[in-house]
Amino acid sequence: MGRNPKGLAAKLSTYADAVTAFALVQSITFSFGLASKDLRESILKTPHLLVPSLVILASFFYGTIVVLCHYGEDALIGKPDSKSPVDRWTRYARYLRLFVILAVTALALVALGFTFAGAASTGPSL
Repeated sequence: MGRNPKGLAAKLSTYADAVTAFALVQSITFSFGLASKDLRESILKTPHLLVPSLVILASFFYGTIVVLCHYGEDALIGKPDSKSPVDRWTRYARYLRLFVILAVTALALVALGFTFAGAASTGPSL
C-alpha cells in the first residue's frame, strides 16, 4: 500500500496551520500574562536580553517548522502556480501564516518593552 502524496500534503498544511495557531495563542497569552504581578516580577529578575531572545528564538523555530511544511507540500504536489486561483490563495495563506508569526512576535516584544520601561520608570518593583 503506497502513501498518498495529496493526503500527506494536506496534513503538512494542517500542521503549518496548527503551529501558526499555537504561536498566536502562546504570544497573546504571554503578552496578557505580563499584566500579572508574579510573571512580571519574575521576568524583571532575569537578565533583560534573555526573555526577548527566547521569544525571538521560539518564533524562529515556529517559522522554520511552517516553512518546512511548505517545502514538504511543494515536494509532494508541486509548487503553487501563479495562474491558478487555488494556488494563488495557497500562496496567500502561506504568507499569512508567516505574517501572523511575525506579528505576534512583535506583540510579545512590545509587551516586554512596556514591562521593562514601566519598571524603569517606577523603580524597583520588589
